[in-house]
Amino acid sequence: MGARGDPEHVLIVDDDPALRAVAEIALGELGGLRVSVAGDEAEARARAAECNPDLVVMDLVLDEVDGRDVWRILAARTPPPEAVIFLTAAGGVEREALRAEPHCVGVLTKPFDPLTLADVVRALWRSRS
Repeated sequence: MGARGDPEHVLIVDDDPALRAVAEIALGELGGLRVSVAGDEAEARARAAECNPDLVVMDLVLDEVDGRDVWRILAARTPPPEAVIFLTAAGGVEREALRAEPHCVGVLTKPFDPLTLADVVRALWRSRS
């Protein structure tokens, strides 16, 4: 765990290159966190093996793949990430179902505010039990 209880390394997984770039800048350059990015399941697995993230920010829908399935694959590796934050445009029941995923510390609605993303991610990270 990093300074002030921050995650050591965050892996952002989203198939939208623009969103990945914005999130990388928001968390990395503006938020001061170490960040890696991936656009699909294969890249997420490769990046996770390289950087051993302790937090994953995961899009719910990745080019016809369910982000929950990708999260479960990443969570089964050793060492596993400690937590996941899901990104989704969905609301209501879908959001509540995401919160029930193992190690899920939060669900963020897309689009998100890049200026506050790092603070929101830190707060959700610190809320994990």
